[in-house]
Amino acid sequence: MPQDEYFETAAAEREAASRLATARSSWGAIPPERRTRWCQAQLDFPPIWLGVFPMIATSDAVRRGEYTNISYWTDVAHQFEAIGFSPEDYYLLRLCISHQLRTKKHPKVIEVVGTNGRVGERLNPADWASWPGLVRAGWTPLHATGWILRA
Repeated sequence: MPQDEYFETAAAEREAASRLATARSSWGAIPPERRTRWCQAQLDFPPIWLGVFPMIATSDAVRRGEYTNISYWTDVAHQFEAIGFSPEDYYLLRLCISHQLRTKKHPKVIEVVGTNGRVGERLNPADWASWPGLVRAGWTPLHATGWILRA
């Protein structure tokens, strides 16, 4: 291998390793086992649609017990963990919202249009901060969701 090619290959490998470390650090203190569950929850309820290939890559990673590093998704995980949600709580909340609203729009469910025109939905964590406490206090998840949507 010529010397120039060696240095170019080594530089590309260092850059790829640096990008991977940066992406993994976007998860911060969230443990790897919860990262996978956050990705799994957001496959069904993506906060923004990034396209078919990122969704397939995430689905494949989750099936292998791994996770991806989509910054929009790690942001959601951090914001909802900060107010007491587990990935399972978030998934259950999203199911309850879907059931309560069906196809109706609501100001507490924010539509986000991806670059390809597909719509994702984001939630403002502050709107839902009381939800885990209500559920842990004995409210059914569906009742707690309905109460917050009407508040």
